[in-house]
Amino acid sequence: MGADSQTGGAFLSTYSYKPPLRAIIRSEQGERLPAVPAREIQDLWFATLRRPWRNLALVPAHPGGSVLPLARSLAQIGSVHRGGPLRVLSAEGMGLDEIAHLSMQLVDHPGVDDHGYLVALESIVTNPLGTAVALATDAVLLVVEHGKSDLDSARKTIEQIGHERFIGSVIIKGA
Repeated sequence: MGADSQTGGAFLSTYSYKPPLRAIIRSEQGERLPAVPAREIQDLWFATLRRPWRNLALVPAHPGGSVLPLARSLAQIGSVHRGGPLRVLSAEGMGLDEIAHLSMQLVDHPGVDDHGYLVALESIVTNPLGTAVALATDAVLLVVEHGKSDLDSARKTIEQIGHERFIGSVIIKGA
């Protein structure tokens, strides 16, 4: 389970997990039921709700990091909680035209059927174009990978996007 500390409007959480982020549940008869996200992911989901948002960007603090598995796990619990699909959009590897189109889509159509998006960005240090997408969302979650992310990259990401855009950060302890 994670440690959680409140700092202003943001939160900092630390979780240990190995994808896939699901717990196996069995019925009384021993049948395997649909997987649910691990408790840590559920806790992280509810922590993100401390501030209202329809579209949330997830951005790794270091070059080469991917937040797509985390976005998919959050979308799974979010879809159940919100009662409808929470779509995951990957902006990893997008060029200028694709980033511009995605940013416009988020601004012009902020949520599908009132359910929203989780947008997986690549590191702003690697692809600064992701800043436009982050600014088009309601909030941003900084994902710091323990042992891989460095403080300078995390600071640069926060400064480039703007600290007021961040709903919080999460430190992920990998496998």
